[in-house]
Amino acid sequence: MIDAGTYGSINWVDLSTPDVAASAAFYAELLGWDFAKSTTPMGEYFVCKVGEREVAGMMEQDPATADSPPVWTLFFFIEAMDATLVKVKAAGGTVLEAPFDIPDGPRVCVVADPTGAMLALLAGGDRPEGEYFFASPGAVCWVELSTDDMAAAEGFYTSVFGWLGATLDIGSKGYTMFTLGGEDVAGMKPLPDLGPLAAVPRWVTYFTVADCDATTAAAPRLGGRVLRPPGEIPEGKYAILADPHGATFAVMEFAL
Repeated sequence: MIDAGTYGSINWVDLSTPDVAASAAFYAELLGWDFAKSTTPMGEYFVCKVGEREVAGMMEQDPATADSPPVWTLFFFIEAMDATLVKVKAAGGTVLEAPFDIPDGPRVCVVADPTGAMLALLAGGDRPEGEYFFASPGAVCWVELSTDDMAAAEGFYTSVFGWLGATLDIGSKGYTMFTLGGEDVAGMKPLPDLGPLAAVPRWVTYFTVADCDATTAAAPRLGGRVLRPPGEIPEGKYAILADPHGATFAVMEFAL
């Protein structure tokens, strides 16, 4: 897998939610997470952990964005914010939130690709090391773009991050595998028909689970929803879920 300190790699995901305590309780029960809490100028931030491994973060939505649906946001590692934003705009992307500095940390900017899928750019701060994707239960193991214009999206990510896309003969419209430096970095597929909770282009984060069927069955009991029941792929079994506030994510049980 790709090293998290490579330009254009995904090295973090976090959740913006209207009730961070309730969301933490849901994911703790579903994915076995523990949490380390910190108080920041932007509010209380929860770092989600599996053992000693930090896998994700979550925080309360800004009241100014209360009308926006809760979402898991991917962070892409870059070297220089201004130069990357020039590439983003040239490739048809949009700046959704002006760059801002995390106190004693990196600089962040929220953008959208030409199809409307949101992502965040992360520059500066401590350089991440090692792989971010991991197959241990509770960790992020994959990310995938669901979009209604695969050609426009592919042009954007190859131009901005230097990815290479290869279309595989999977499904009626194919599946695009993106690589960076010869390593798999992300996937892309046509926007699925999963109802209004997933009716717009978006990045979907996959979390590893030991038992996809059991995790999927537990989600509604904990207040979540099943958007796509467990399905088989060569790598194992996956399902697409939504948490109690509507944030979409996926779970993946790897074949032995």
